[in-house]
Amino acid sequence: MKTATITAIIGSIASQTAARTIILGTHHQQFGGDSNVAWISGLDPCNVWTDLAQGDGSPCGKHFTIGGGVKDVHFEGCGGDLSVWQGGEKLGDCGWDPGHQGCFWGGSFDGKFTCPFPR
Repeated sequence: MKTATITAIIGSIASQTAARTIILGTHHQQFGGDSNVAWISGLDPCNVWTDLAQGDGSPCGKHFTIGGGVKDVHFEGCGGDLSVWQGGEKLGDCGWDPGHQGCFWGGSFDGKFTCPFPR
């Protein structure tokens, strides 16, 4: 019985890890101004996000670190077929997936696209 329970827990953790994605969206700052940002699904963007571009600046082509040290990640294809890359390797295509999250300190985040997370 314990073995079955442990196996179920490990399977659940593995599927949650595999399901993580990078979210590309907009940070609406508390006192005005927006910026393009990225964060990891399952983490609270109010606490952990990566700034990519202020205002209407493009998030594409900007290399960044995300998810506790995953380096050299960047987006390509802004205005068309958006994809996420790590170094010279395409990780996959991003899909439209709108969402909203308010923060206790007054700012908010609008998720726009979800993209594969580098492993």
